[in-house]
Amino acid sequence: MEKKLESELFIEIECRQYPDFTYHSFMLQLTYKKHVNVLYQIEVYPDFKLSHREKKNVEIYGSHIHNLYETNKVQDLDYDSSWYGWLKYFCTKANIEIDDKHQEPMVNNGLLF
Repeated sequence: MEKKLESELFIEIECRQYPDFTYHSFMLQLTYKKHVNVLYQIEVYPDFKLSHREKKNVEIYGSHIHNLYETNKVQDLDYDSSWYGWLKYFCTKANIEIDDKHQEPMVNNGLLF
């Protein structure tokens, strides 16, 4: 009888186009016994956008990193960097290497299918 895995490590990438900005999320997750744990996430927002509110009402504007129990503003990459730039940044920070081909998800305000 084949034993089922109790845990799985995976990457989830989300992209959304809004009228005044584009949102990207690059997330490393671990599932264990059907519970999803976010280990590392980068959320890409423009600097004018309130993107996260911490305890004690601390507000973060713009792109930020969730690293287990910490949330920090991204200081070393511009919102206007390309999608590939953000993907590379995520892979470097999360110590991940992606060897497969990939396409930018948003081109000319539309999705590539």
